[in-house]
Amino acid sequence: MSGIAARAGASKPVVYRRWRSQPELVLVALKRFSVTVEAPDTGSVRTDLMIFLGRILDILELLPDGAVRGLIADTYDDPDLFDDVRTHLAGSRVHEITRTILRRGLERGEVPPREWPARVVRLPIDLLRSEYLLSREPMSAEAVAGIVDDVFLPLVRAT
Repeated sequence: MSGIAARAGASKPVVYRRWRSQPELVLVALKRFSVTVEAPDTGSVRTDLMIFLGRILDILELLPDGAVRGLIADTYDDPDLFDDVRTHLAGSRVHEITRTILRRGLERGEVPPREWPARVVRLPIDLLRSEYLLSREPMSAEAVAGIVDDVFLPLVRAT
């Protein structure tokens, strides 16, 4: 909070009046950046997924190292804030974007017609989040491509 106050040209008490804790501040930052994420429409399910996951990763990497990991740990004992974090990090908005990408791919004939269970729709975000949280290194484009090419696309294209 000291660093934030210094960058804002304010005192720590002023920062704490606006946000009661670091986790709350990090969550606000995540929410602010994530509203800019839209469903890409390049004409390719694979490319749309790569762009979408890349944008989510870009948002996560805008935050200081360890901020998201700390956010989860620091909010665990605050049920309301934890629910807000969980809703945001695993919420329906990002899954609706995945569903939109799949629907467009269905319309173009890239994926077979089927009803995708919620767990399948959540899979690319869940895998991205898991790898991001459990790694000490920045995620590579190859890791994102592995999620899309090795896991998600074979699953949704299976008949």
